[in-house]
Amino acid sequence: MTEYRLPMPPSANNAYFNRRAGGRAPSAAAKAFKDQAAWELRAQKASPFDGRAIVHIDLSESECSPLSDCANREKLVTDALVDAGILKNDNMRHVKRVSIGWEPEIRGCRVRLERA
Repeated sequence: MTEYRLPMPPSANNAYFNRRAGGRAPSAAAKAFKDQAAWELRAQKASPFDGRAIVHIDLSESECSPLSDCANREKLVTDALVDAGILKNDNMRHVKRVSIGWEPEIRGCRVRLERA
């Protein structure tokens, strides 16, 4: 199993905004997360994952409100893994399963990849 540490992703509720001209665009929080995640993955010498993956995402309980929805944070994490070239894509050909939950003992986000 391969493990990476990332910053806490923003909720999808705060990750995009509606443009006046139409369409949606990433928020400043989403852009900051993507930039920081890319830097963190380079610093950890992340390499492409070969094969179909099971993705486990653990989020820090202490960095969010008790009312937070952990599932709203998954998409930014898997997109960061794709953007960094770790996952080829986050579709079903490359990702079999994603699990996500809260952990009291970590900071930020822990991502573990295992072969499906």
